[in-house]
Amino acid sequence: MIMNASTSNAQPRTLVRASTYFLDVLAAWGIAIAQPLLSLLGSNTDFFIIYRVTPHEVLWFAIALAILPAILLCGVGLMLSAKPSWAMRFHDGCITILICIWLAQVLKLSLGLSGFMYVFLLVVIGIVLNALYRSFFGLRAWLRCLAIVPLLAVGMFLFASASGRYARASDVAVVQGTGIKTPIVMVMFDEFALTSLLNGAGDIDAVRFPNFARLKQSSTWFRDYSSTAEVTHKAIPAAISGVRPRSNASSTFADHPNSLFSLLGASHQMNVTEIITKLCPPNVCSGSKVGDAQRVSASANWTGLLKRLRSILWQRLDASQKNEIKLFEAFVPVEKTSAPATVVDNEKQEPRKAEIPAAVIQNFIALQQTENFNKWLHQVRPSAVPSFSYIHLLLPHQPWIYYPDGFHYSTAEKEWLKNETQWETDVKQQRSILQAQYVDTLVGQLLDQMQSDGLYKDSMVIFTADHGVSFDRGYNRRFASSDFKNASDLMHVPLFIHSAHQLVGDVSDENIENIDLVSVIAQRLKISVPWKTDGMLPASKTDAQKKIKTLYFVDDPYGSAKRTEKQLVVDNDIFLNEIKTAGTSLTDVNDILEPLYKETPFNELRGKEISSFTIEEGRVTATLDNDIVTQNPKVLVRGTFNQRVEADDWFAIVDGDRITGLSPTVTQKKTQRFVGLLPHLVGAQTTSLRMFRIIDLTHLEEISLGE
Repeated sequence: MIMNASTSNAQPRTLVRASTYFLDVLAAWGIAIAQPLLSLLGSNTDFFIIYRVTPHEVLWFAIALAILPAILLCGVGLMLSAKPSWAMRFHDGCITILICIWLAQVLKLSLGLSGFMYVFLLVVIGIVLNALYRSFFGLRAWLRCLAIVPLLAVGMFLFASASGRYARASDVAVVQGTGIKTPIVMVMFDEFALTSLLNGAGDIDAVRFPNFARLKQSSTWFRDYSSTAEVTHKAIPAAISGVRPRSNASSTFADHPNSLFSLLGASHQMNVTEIITKLCPPNVCSGSKVGDAQRVSASANWTGLLKRLRSILWQRLDASQKNEIKLFEAFVPVEKTSAPATVVDNEKQEPRKAEIPAAVIQNFIALQQTENFNKWLHQVRPSAVPSFSYIHLLLPHQPWIYYPDGFHYSTAEKEWLKNETQWETDVKQQRSILQAQYVDTLVGQLLDQMQSDGLYKDSMVIFTADHGVSFDRGYNRRFASSDFKNASDLMHVPLFIHSAHQLVGDVSDENIENIDLVSVIAQRLKISVPWKTDGMLPASKTDAQKKIKTLYFVDDPYGSAKRTEKQLVVDNDIFLNEIKTAGTSLTDVNDILEPLYKETPFNELRGKEISSFTIEEGRVTATLDNDIVTQNPKVLVRGTFNQRVEADDWFAIVDGDRITGLSPTVTQKKTQRFVGLLPHLVGAQTTSLRMFRIIDLTHLEEISLGE
C-alpha cells in the first residue's frame, strides 16, 4: 500500500503541535495564575483549614492548580484540531488572555496603576503582545521555556512555605504517656476583652456575669493574664504549645507538633472542636468524640474554596480596589444548612431574593457557634477513659448580635468603620458586652451540666480566650495602631482554671502570658513539659521578665497600616492597674443598657410614657437602614436623616408608648445619621417605632420615620 506522505506525517505534526501548545499554555497559566496563587496560599495555611482541606488534599490541590487547567485548555485545542484555523485562534486567545491577566497584576500591584490608565494600558499592551507572540518564533520559544514556572511554583509551595509543611505533615508523636487521670475541659473564646467582665473595682460584675462570678468561687482567676498576639491563628497556637508567635508559622500541628494535644494524646480521649486552627494531629484526634452532624461536615468544602479563590483573583485584577482580598479575616465558611435560601421581610412576611452581604454572612457564622457549642457540650460527659474536651468558640467575637438570653438579631453593617464617631463606638461596645453576657449564659450551661454529672469536682476546667478587642476611638479594633495605645486592650483576656477538687477560689496577680499557659496547666497536673517552651512558670521568671509583657505583631494587619516594629513591650504594672479600674457596674440590675446611656444628657427620659410629653409637629423625616427594616423586634435602630438637623441634637426612640432608646446626631461622611440600642423583652414584638427630637425634658418634636 502506498501512503500519501502528508497523510503519514499528519499525526506526528498534530502531536508536535499539541505539545508546543501545551507548553505555551502551561507557561502562560503558570506565570499568570498558578504561581501568584500558590505563593499567596503558601503563607496562608488558615485558608485551607477553614475549608476543612486535609494535608493530603492540599498536596493534590497544589499540583492540580498548577497543571490541570493547562491540560484542559490543551484538550479543547485538540478537539478543534480538525479545523486548524479555529484551533489556532483558540490557542492564541488563551495565551493572550493569560498574559493580560499577568500584566494586569503587574500594572496594579507593582506600579500602583488603576482607573482609566490601567484599563487603557492593559488593552494596548495586550494587543501588542498578541501581535509579537504570533509574529516572532523567538518569543514563542522563550515562553515555552517558562513552562517550568508552575512546576517551580509547586516545589516552592511544598518545600518552602507553611502550607507546604502542612501538606507534607505526618503523624505527631504523643509525648507524655498514660499517667494522667484527670478529665480536662477547655473553652477557648474568641475576641474576648477581660474588661467586659469587670465592675470598675478590679472584680467580676456578678450582676451581669453571674456564671463567671460563680466560676471564680471555685477556680483561680489569673487577673494579670495576657495574650501575646493580635489574631487567632497566632494566639491559639502560642497558648496551646507554649511557643511564642512566629511570623512564618501556620496554626497547624505541622508547625506546632508539641502541644497540649500531643501531651495528652496517650492518656485522654479527645472531644475537640477546632474551626480556624488545626492543632490537634489527625492521629491524635482521629477518634475524637463528635456527633454525626460534625462528621458529615468534616469533608472539604471545595465549592466554597474555589469561589473564594475566584474572588481573590478578581480583586487582584479589579482596578477599583488597591489591595487584594486578605485570605484570613476571621472568615469562616457558612454551612449550606445555616444560610436561608431566601431572606424574609419579618413585617411584610414576603420573601425577597437572597443577596447576602459579607457582613450578614458573619451573622450566620455567629449563629453557628451556639449549635457548635451544644454539639460539643453533649459529649462532655463522665467516661471510663478521661477526656480532653476542647472547643474554640467564635464568641463573643463580632458581629455582636446576641442579647444575654440568647435572643439574636441581624445587621449588615461592618463592625469597624474608619472615622466612626464616639457614639457609634459606644453602641458597638455595649453590643459586645451584651454578647459577652450571652457567653456567660453558655458558661452557666457547661457548669450546670458538669456539676449535675458529678464531673466538675474531679476535672480541670479552663476558660480563656485568644485575644481581646479595642474600642478606643481612632484606633484599629483588632490591631495595635498609631501610637499603640490600644495594644493593652488586645492583650487583656480572661483566664480561669479550676483544678480537680479545688473548692475555694483564688485571684492571682502573677504576670502570666498565654505562652506560659502550658507550663501552668502541667504544674497543676503534676507533670513536666517534655519540650522546650518559650513560656514558663511565674516563679521561674527573672525580676526583669516579671515587669513586662510582650505583644508580637503580625506582618500584615488588615485594615491598618503596616508597622516596622515586630513587637511591643508593655509595662506589667500599668497593665495590671488597668484591670483594677476597668469596666462598670449596674446600679439598676434590670437595666442592661445602663452603661451605654447613663452618661447621656437625657438618660432620665428612658422608660417614660410618650403621653407625658408635649408633642410638636416636626419638619424632619428619617429613613431606617434596610437591614433594620427587616428586624422584628427591633433592638438595633439605625438610619439617616433626610433633612439637616443640629449637630448637638438628641433624639428619643419610642417603641410602643415608651421611650426605650436615645441617639445623638451622628455625622458620618457628611451624612447625618442616628443609632440607638433598645432593650429586649422575651416574646415582645415591635408594634410601632417612632422618633422624636428632644426639645427639653417635657417637649418633643416628632420625626417622620420611614422605611
